[in-house]
Amino acid sequence: IAHNSQGHILIVDAHHRTIRILEEDGRPLMSIPAGASDTSEPSFSDPHYIAINYDDNILLSDWTAPHVKVFTPEGRSIKQWMQEELAIQPHGICTDTQGCIMLADNQRHRVLLLSPDGRLIRTLVNKEHGLWHPMALTISPLGYLVVTEALGRVKVFKYK
Repeated sequence: IAHNSQGHILIVDAHHRTIRILEEDGRPLMSIPAGASDTSEPSFSDPHYIAINYDDNILLSDWTAPHVKVFTPEGRSIKQWMQEELAIQPHGICTDTQGCIMLADNQRHRVLLLSPDGRLIRTLVNKEHGLWHPMALTISPLGYLVVTEALGRVKVFKYK
């Protein structure tokens, strides 16, 4: 779940392979189905985590593809990326105020820091920091990286 600068609520519906966009009061505004792409390929296959960047673009981790997909606020697919050195199975995703992206790599027990265009900057935390199968993540208002793990534990790391 995420929200954009207009107060819209964005929800990933993995079961129906849809991104649902709701008004602030919960009324449906629009849906982005898996087939919302300019190509014949579906734009996503198994969406699980969502984030909004500073441009209100929608970032979606698609962990069976595996890719990160980017959509305009209106739902048009504009890009996707996944490089060999990035996550095998991307899970949680969030952004900071500069547009950098944090991406949980569940299988390799790490959280990656990516540039706004998806290039790997560095590994933020990993198994050596006590991280185990990261799932969801967020940046707190005080600048902490908060990560949930597969068995429900919560880990907090200083981000900046």
